[in-house]
Amino acid sequence: MAALYGELGAYDSEGIFIADGSYLFVPDNKNYEGSMRLLFDEHNHPVGKDQERQMTKTQRDRCRWRRCYKAVFLLHADAAGERFVVVGVRVLRGTDSEATALWPLVDTFVASVGRGVMKVLLLDRGFINGPQIGRLKRDYGIDTVIPIRADMRRRRAGPLSALSSLGRVPIDAPSLPGPFAATAPAASHGREARAEAEEDRGCPAGQAERGTAA
Repeated sequence: MAALYGELGAYDSEGIFIADGSYLFVPDNKNYEGSMRLLFDEHNHPVGKDQERQMTKTQRDRCRWRRCYKAVFLLHADAAGERFVVVGVRVLRGTDSEATALWPLVDTFVASVGRGVMKVLLLDRGFINGPQIGRLKRDYGIDTVIPIRADMRRRRAGPLSALSSLGRVPIDAPSLPGPFAATAPAASHGREARAEAEEDRGCPAGQAERGTAA
């Protein structure tokens, strides 16, 4: 499909791509093997334990438990941020990591369309992986951009500091056009989400029952 999009002229010369983690909701049926139940707010954002404790009763009453799978999407975006083309997707079991699912998607895409189509990859902080980011630059010439919060910029700690020192990650993304210049995504999807039952087969029955009653 990625190659067909190329034949149809779907990719522009700026080569901006986005990796995004999200959720796919399914009916609340335990037969969906590998699915999980998470608490989501009224805007379908996962609610972490600390966030739940800080909610008012009214806010908590608007939340609901939903059964879902994780998913990782690879998208091509134009410079204006007005058009997006899904060029890769992987659906994950509840216990699978989004961070490791992305890189095979990129490899498959490049193998299908060739080098030079993907030039910039915009990542959520949850996808930070020094060796993989370095490999994309070395093998495919892909620059990786990871927008960060102001408090993280002050600390410059952990993997962000190491990647920045290598010159492989333009941390502040000053050259991105249009709406991407100011992109600052929220915490990575699912990192602090409260899972009442990460996976039915491995979840104590009491946890699943509490999730149903919530």
